Amino acid sequence: MKIVILICLAFILLTATASAITITTSSNELKFENILDYGYAERTIKITSDSTEPLLISLSATEPIKGWLSFEPESSYVSLGNPAEFKIIVKPVNALLGIYQGYVIINARSGGNKLTASVATATDLKTTIMITDEEVSQVNVEEVIVKDIEFGNALKVSILLENKGNMPMLPFFEIDILDVNKSNVLQSFTSEERTMPSSSLGLIENEISNNLPVGKYFARVKVHADGSILREHLLSFFVVEPGKIPVKEEPMIKVQPMPITLGANWIVLIGWALILVFVIWTIKKSRAGKKKKR
Repeated sequence: MKIVILICLAFILLTATASAITITTSSNELKFENILDYGYAERTIKITSDSTEPLLISLSATEPIKGWLSFEPESSYVSLGNPAEFKIIVKPVNALLGIYQGYVIINARSGGNKLTASVATATDLKTTIMITDEEVSQVNVEEVIVKDIEFGNALKVSILLENKGNMPMLPFFEIDILDVNKSNVLQSFTSEERTMPSSSLGLIENEISNNLPVGKYFARVKVHADGSILREHLLSFFVVEPGKIPVKEEPMIKVQPMPITLGANWIVLIGWALILVFVIWTIKKSRAGKKKKR
């Protein structure tokens, strides 16, 4: 009888953990600094899941910051290999100077299956908003990328920027394409200005047509904003024959774990408990019958 009971208990525990699901976010805390009253700020978080079944994710917020936050999109599905990005937007209204703390709530709902019912749960991200009356203009150049190209293709330039101030900015870049000796300018290009909201990340991307023959070149890139040069880079790149650029695997995205576990269907557990009780009752009844015959 003990063996039967242990087997039933083990099966129940396996049923309870088989449907455990974990999701992670790209941040475990959000900070919005130097935000003006009636100003604007945004952050983007990525949510991933190890579940093969789609999870419906939605965001909400707590007081005292609830009225200042909005989310794009309002909800989205995530599953294994299919993450979702959410933009968290802050627009303070009638805010007094100071530091405000609340939470962004990540709500997750599973669809359920034959062994598990639909389950809803939530976790939170600590969120801090600092309201100031001082205007701050600051743009950081996070990354400049000029990739190798195949002969006849456009040169791709990508610049990742972060507006760390509380004022909108208009960054742009200039590029000079130099020969291998860096002595002659073969081609020049100036991008259009891009409006960057305060406290936001932005990506400037351009494809530059060219007639460069196969060989090695240099790109001198200057990033401008607010009437000054933010950064100047000298990067090398190659023009190669068609089909000569190797296919590179995308790098793994490392995230800070923020687990959300969705438990098993308790109705299923109750059902197995009833089966266990029935098995014990049957065994006791069988033994009682044997004693009477004796």
